[in-house]
Amino acid sequence: MPINNQKTWKLLAQIQQANKDVVFVGGVAEMMQGKKDSVKDIDICVLNLDGLEVFGEIKEWETKSPTSISGKRAGIENGGFIIDIFIEDELPEYVEILGLKFVTIEAMKKCYKKVIKELNDPSQCIFKEKMVEKLKKIQE
Repeated sequence: MPINNQKTWKLLAQIQQANKDVVFVGGVAEMMQGKKDSVKDIDICVLNLDGLEVFGEIKEWETKSPTSISGKRAGIENGGFIIDIFIEDELPEYVEILGLKFVTIEAMKKCYKKVIKELNDPSQCIFKEKMVEKLKKIQE
């Protein structure tokens, strides 16, 4: 999903309009700050799920993944796109770019370092390697 695609921009704006407390995180935030070329899904951090039902059925679950502070997650799959949702008590530090909120590179670095530190189970080594690669890319 290229960020320069007008359809993608429209979708990001619609998500922000549906829930004012949305911060785009993950690959979309990396792309907006010149650290990535494309994304497979749209990752967002929210305080609540209000308004997001307009994009499709919201599926909620609990997780022990260190990528989620609260352990509360949700997702929406709607045809050509997936919205991966982190439901947290606080929004991460963000910058506004063209009226949309994106997590800062510094906040991403802090998060990736925390996750890497917490991934000690040998069964998580592939995920840990991916996080190390993500950290390297955003530090360039």
